[in-house]
Amino acid sequence: MGARTAFRSVLPAIVLAFVSSSLVRAQLPPSLERCLPFPPPGDELGETKAESPERKIAFDAIRFENNSEVPNHVQRLLVRAVRSQSLEEYPGWTDELSEVPLRGALQQDGYFRAEVSAKARILHQDAEYEHVSLTIRVDPGAQYSLGSVRFRSIDPGAPLAFPVQQLRKLIPMRDREIFDVSKLREGFDALKTLYASSGWIDFTPSPGFDIDDAAKRINLTLEMDQEIQYRVGKIEILGDNRVVEKVLMSTFKAGEPFNANLLKQFYAENESILPGASAQYNASLEKDAKNGVVNLRFDFRTCPAIWE
Repeated sequence: MGARTAFRSVLPAIVLAFVSSSLVRAQLPPSLERCLPFPPPGDELGETKAESPERKIAFDAIRFENNSEVPNHVQRLLVRAVRSQSLEEYPGWTDELSEVPLRGALQQDGYFRAEVSAKARILHQDAEYEHVSLTIRVDPGAQYSLGSVRFRSIDPGAPLAFPVQQLRKLIPMRDREIFDVSKLREGFDALKTLYASSGWIDFTPSPGFDIDDAAKRINLTLEMDQEIQYRVGKIEILGDNRVVEKVLMSTFKAGEPFNANLLKQFYAENESILPGASAQYNASLEKDAKNGVVNLRFDFRTCPAIWE
């Protein structure tokens, strides 16, 4: 009877701790969640759940279903792409292999319209690996080079924010060079970085492809959805850290175009003076599209003394 009574007295305390954790967590700003003296129930239970490791895929053999139709250099390209992968066994892994590494490798080598599929036959299994024979079917199609590159504002009433010559330099493919989709993605990232540096933080480039099969060239048109240019609005800094506040106020000035890249740069260059682990949580941006401003809020408050 005593043991049963003790169990009943402990149970409400456990339930209260779980409920209190959820309620307190819900009322705290994200920057102070790290201060909780106890993990939330979901996190605590998740730590005790052991996951069984999946077997890795070992490619014991690689063959091509339509071997005679696939050029040797394309076969070598795809075999290298397969061998470079570190995959685990899960439903649909061959579809992902076909679409991402294999088709991706072909599109990096100018085979823009390539079609590829793969299927695997299990040879045997051991404790760590699932050994398979992989069969690939590929239709590489034509190999294309880059024709022309054009930039066009999606809004006829809004001219491009930067000179075309400056934009063109950010696409790392020369005219008549093998058309490489990965370089196009690099160019998109560079364009977004450029626009973000001057307040166009909602900028999106959309590619249009004009394929000339006779010349084996792809003419590229980039539709530039620039949206609006944001300027720095209010700057709110919580917490008593004069050094950090001085750096921030010299980095961001109200009324100037909002340079989103400076935020990442600020954290990289000032990690040593930021308070504890709060850096990854403490910045929040509030966009006011009507007035074209971004309000910045930084929360550098440290943990309350009762929790330290």
